[in-house]
Amino acid sequence: MKAFQNAIMRNKHLFKDKIVLDVGSGTGILSLFAAKAGAKKVFAVECTEICSLSRQIVAANHYENVIEVLKAKVEDVELPVEKVDIIISSWLGYMVLYDSLISSVIFARDKWLIPGGLIFPDKAYLYIVGLEDGNYKAQKTTWWNNVYSYNMGNIKEHVVREPLIDTVTTSAYVSDPYFLMVLDITTLKQDEIFVNAPFELIANHNDTCHALVLYFDIEFSHCHKSIWFRTGPEASWTHYKQTVFYVDDMAINEGEKITGNFACKFGSNRRDVDITIDYELHGKRCQINKTQNFCLKS
Repeated sequence: MKAFQNAIMRNKHLFKDKIVLDVGSGTGILSLFAAKAGAKKVFAVECTEICSLSRQIVAANHYENVIEVLKAKVEDVELPVEKVDIIISSWLGYMVLYDSLISSVIFARDKWLIPGGLIFPDKAYLYIVGLEDGNYKAQKTTWWNNVYSYNMGNIKEHVVREPLIDTVTTSAYVSDPYFLMVLDITTLKQDEIFVNAPFELIANHNDTCHALVLYFDIEFSHCHKSIWFRTGPEASWTHYKQTVFYVDDMAINEGEKITGNFACKFGSNRRDVDITIDYELHGKRCQINKTQNFCLKS
């Protein structure tokens, strides 16, 4: 929220007398920032029951003449205006796409945003890195060999298919991070909401790689000076943490490369995310070429 506050309040010249749409407004905190920054009108669209509370919050802060809370999905709502100047939204989810509002923001952009209108934030940069995590991986998998004295080892492969949302430390890196791609929500189309990018991870010391980790940075690029919100292990802890994908153990020497491709897209219900990771290593101590599928389910 501090990044959102800085992006809006330090750029009041962009919000003054503008019409703003807040997609997935929740408590209305972003709408309050926009109103305080001088917006002429803010439409706060939220489909859950928190709307009744957000209306109370708006009134308690004396912005009821500026902020209008609308209880609806953005895909169903009817605004009393033809166009808006700015869209604000905390649209990002875990791993950017999972449990996100990215599709709703793109819908709102195409329907209401004026040509040259602004979106806060507008860009997500994705990174991948190799991780040593032997102890936790063993706990996650071998526990199923003896569950109250019963062997449930067949569950292990299903457990590993579900990525882990957790924090990791840079001290466990076995490689430097690799930039995968950028998602630019100002131009992204509905059928382009996916990640499909090659990667090359170069080992920075001799170790074993147990997992690949995905994280992202968010940019508010329309600001007078770009403002960033970072979710990587080197940044302060955030709600989004990092996403850990356990792969086959790979003994790797310094300078050797794990190469592959990372792909993810929405599942059939557009809330689940299906992930496919191809990876290979041709090193002195390990030879591997494999594809693994993962899924984050709502």
